[in-house]
Amino acid sequence: QLEKLTIREDACNSDSIAAIANGCRRLTRVSLFNLDGMSEQSLVTLVRSNPGLTDVKITSYAVTNKFVRELALNCPELDVLNLFAHDLDLDTTFYLLQHCRKLTCLIVDSSPFPPSGTVVKQVISASLRHLHLCGVNIELAQLDSLLRACPSLICLQFDHCESPRDLAAVRLGVHCPRLQQLHL
Repeated sequence: QLEKLTIREDACNSDSIAAIANGCRRLTRVSLFNLDGMSEQSLVTLVRSNPGLTDVKITSYAVTNKFVRELALNCPELDVLNLFAHDLDLDTTFYLLQHCRKLTCLIVDSSPFPPSGTVVKQVISASLRHLHLCGVNIELAQLDSLLRACPSLICLQFDHCESPRDLAAVRLGVHCPRLQQLHL
């Protein structure tokens, strides 16, 4: 009957997470913080066992491209995703956004955006309302493409990012008419 699982600071190991995942198949909200001993496979087991997940927050080096792809395949109802994803690649992020069409809030620390000069593909879900990027080096053309693909965006936040200084050139009001909050 467990619907919400929160584990902090290495309170469980990978085997414990897998056992919880196998025994609790009705989880909708998962928050796992600073679990450095967690394995990729335990996270994969968690999402395969709980397709009803709607709110996922994970800070761990176990967040990998394979895990995010499994999350996208197994949890189509995902609404909120907050990841510390050290080595996530751009294709995996787009894969996630293509499969999780109900995603309204995406927070990615150490974002997987491509190096300077590459333009972001427009596959971001039109339902995305909150976008928070941390540690991103994003060019003006990338930001422009990103915002054009997110007409429902109401909150845009950059932390420790090298974002374009001339945000007026992006025409925030045109691309994101619903934008209410901008944090730089």
